[in-house]
This record gives sequence, structure tokens and C-alpha cells, in this order.
Amino acid sequence: MRFRGALAATLLWSALCLATSLLVPGKALSAAVEVDARSAHRAVWKVYGAGKVGTAFAIGDRHFVTAAHVIKGFADHGATEVFLDRRGSNDSRRLRVNYGHVALTLIQDIALFTTKERVDRYFALATGDTMEGETGLRAMGYPRGRPLESMRQTAPIPFHDEVWYEIPVDREVEGGGFSGGPFFDAHGKVVGMLTHAGGNMVAAVKVGVVRKFLDGDLPRTACRDHPSVSDCIERATRQARELAEAGDRVAHYQLGRYSGHLDKDSAMLRRAAENGFILAQNSLGSSLKDSERWAEAARWFRRSAQQGHPVGLYQLGLAHYRGRGVTRDHARAFELTLRAARSGHAIAEYGVGLSYQRGEGTARDVAKARRWFQRAAENGVDEAREKLKALSAAPTDGAFESVTVMWALKRSNVRTGPGTNFAKIGLLEMGDRVRVVERTGDWFRLTPQPGQTERYVYAPLLSQANTGM
Repeated sequence: MRFRGALAATLLWSALCLATSLLVPGKALSAAVEVDARSAHRAVWKVYGAGKVGTAFAIGDRHFVTAAHVIKGFADHGATEVFLDRRGSNDSRRLRVNYGHVALTLIQDIALFTTKERVDRYFALATGDTMEGETGLRAMGYPRGRPLESMRQTAPIPFHDEVWYEIPVDREVEGGGFSGGPFFDAHGKVVGMLTHAGGNMVAAVKVGVVRKFLDGDLPRTACRDHPSVSDCIERATRQARELAEAGDRVAHYQLGRYSGHLDKDSAMLRRAAENGFILAQNSLGSSLKDSERWAEAARWFRRSAQQGHPVGLYQLGLAHYRGRGVTRDHARAFELTLRAARSGHAIAEYGVGLSYQRGEGTARDVAKARRWFQRAAENGVDEAREKLKALSAAPTDGAFESVTVMWALKRSNVRTGPGTNFAKIGLLEMGDRVRVVERTGDWFRLTPQPGQTERYVYAPLLSQANTGM
């Protein structure tokens, strides 16, 4: 363990020495202490300027890493000064960033900068280049600039490419602020840096890529060589285009999805997708879906799903469920959604719960529905929490031991089956009294009448309490 610690310190020192030569000369690690998992929050800082916010983490007593698009956001909004603080910790200092002395790459989305003041805690980078099979990872950041929050990994890493891992976490990440935050292991060693998210699937730059950036093995731009950070970003954008022209598919992807200095370029995104870049296939599929070009969108989601990507699996399953761009096939939709759910995709977990509850594409099984709703709720899906509450508050699913008398809360359609796609065969007025024999998902089955063997009413429209009518 002492040898591993010495090796890690040597690697970090080498990276920092190079970083220092790129940025502002000064002593490194003069008084800072390496954090462990319990004290990791001491090395995570909010970074902000011109109304924009992100996260950064210390890798030395004055050296910090964040996402390049965080710095780009500051430049786009005309920031002339950028600051750090640690809201939610005992250290409430406000640090000034050496804003003009940034080194960055817009392709791999990494930035390095220094501060004028020194800090007391820093992260060490993990020595391995891969973390497949890793569990128990955590991330920290400042969502929307709020006090520091933490996320945990909920399933093994389902996908990675040459730059990013995608990691399922226990919350839906929306609204920004986590970008630039650290992903670290049980020892407090950084294994990746957060860059973007979709639902509860968080993308993190691999630590090996971060290390290559620090070692000068990736094309990058040093902002101290330019009149302003905005000019620096423009140069970095030109560099991205040069790499794209040389055939770099990651550059194609970044040029295709960014806005601002990196103008969105659908042709670039398509080139990345055609070259097999899965994230580009999903982005292109989503763009086509937004334009209601269903068949084209399904084609790109299928290519992603064929490579096992959770987003592609879920989106293709949704297409089959709705019959958009592909044949409507609930069994196929369930199969694809279940595969996405097993990878930790929270919305897919919720979808599997719905399928089991409704008996769509699979046999109806309320116990399994509850388990999948529970998983989705634990991973931040509010709708799943509401489903669990409704199932707990309502009469037990399945046949009742005796007929239950209930009253209509408002005018309610009576249908031939448990869903709005079934035909209407009657109408209840508010206060009408009915007898219920079974619950099927969100629907109650009523006692049959002569010539009508199946009668269903939407469950929230009935109550066991007489409303006074």
C-alpha cells in the first residue's frame, strides 16, 4: 500500500509539474493533503462567473480540473472574473481563479486552471486506465449552484468508448451544475470527471484521458497565449474542426452537439454516427425524433441498441411500444426496455414496472411491478414514487375476497377493459354506487351485468368513501 501511495503521488507530481509549466509557476502541494473518500468534499468546489455555474476539483494546492464546456460557458456570457467557493462545508472561502491561465480541450471536454490562493485538500488520480466492473463509485457537484450534493453508482458500468464512461446513478440529473465534478472510488481516488447526463445516466471522462491531457498527450489550447478567454475558445474550436477534417470521430460528435462557439453541425453528427460512435447515434436519433422523423430515428436507436447501449435500447423499445417508425409490438418493447433497465436506466426501470402492472408485452405481475417501481424510485424517478404510493393506498391488486362497494368521485367512463384504448360501454355520474370485484393496475373491474362480462373504471375516479351524494 505504501508503494502504491508513493507511485500515485509521483504520477500526480509529474502531472502538476507539467500543468504548472503550462499555467502559472509556483510550488505544488506545499501544504495540501490528499483526501480519502470520507473527506472528499473538502476538495470539491463550486466554480462560477457571469451567472454560470459548474463544479471543479483540486488536484493540487492551486491546481483544479473542470469540464471545458464550463469555461466555455463563462466565456460565452462575457465573464471577466471567475471564482470558487465550497458551499456546504466548513471552509467558506472565496477563491479567485487565474481565469486567463486556463488550458483546455473542447474535444475531450477537459480544462485545467490555477487559483491565486492555496487550498488544503486535493484528489489523487487513480492509476488504472479502466474501471469496468467497478462498483461503489460516488460523484459530487453543485446542482444549479446549490450546496454540494453527492450521487452514488447503482449498477455496473454498462457502456464506455474511447473517452467516456456512462454510469447509472441514484438520481435524475437535470439543470446543470454537476459538470466538472469528480467520480471517485472507495479510496477517494478520482476515476473520472463528470461532463454530461441524460436522466440518471451520467457520462464521465475516463481518468486515463484526463491523465493524457495533463501529460500533454492530447491536442489542447493554452489561454494565456490569447488576448482573452473568448479568443482562446475560438482557437480551440478551430482546433476541433481541424481534427474533424482529419477524421477524428470524437471531434465530429462534439461539433455536432455543441452550440455557441462550437456551432451545431448536423452533418458532423451524422458522420460520427455513421462511424459507429454510439453517443452520436443516440443524439442523432433524438434530434430526428424531435422532428417527428420516426423511421430515421428508430434506425439510429437500433444501431445503438445493437451495441447494447441503454439509451438506444430504451428508445427503440419506446418506438415499438408506440408504433412510431417501427411496428407496434409490446412484447418486443418489453424485451428491449427490460435490457435497458437491467443496465440501470431509471426511466426504463419505471417502464418495466408499468408493463408488469398493465400486463403489456408480458404476463401481469403486480409484485414484480412493485419491485421495478421501487428501483426506479430509488434512482430518482418521481413518477415511480407516485405509483408506489397509489399501489399502497389503493385496495390490493387482484381479486378481492368480497365485493367492495365504491362511489364515483366524478363523471366516469365505463370501458370493456383496463385502459383508454378499450371501448366505452357506459357512464357513471358523480356519486353513483358500484360494486368492485378486482383491481387491475390503474383500473377497477366492476361486477358484470347481463350481456356485459367485462366492465372497468379508472381507479382514481372511485372512492370507498361516500362523497355525500
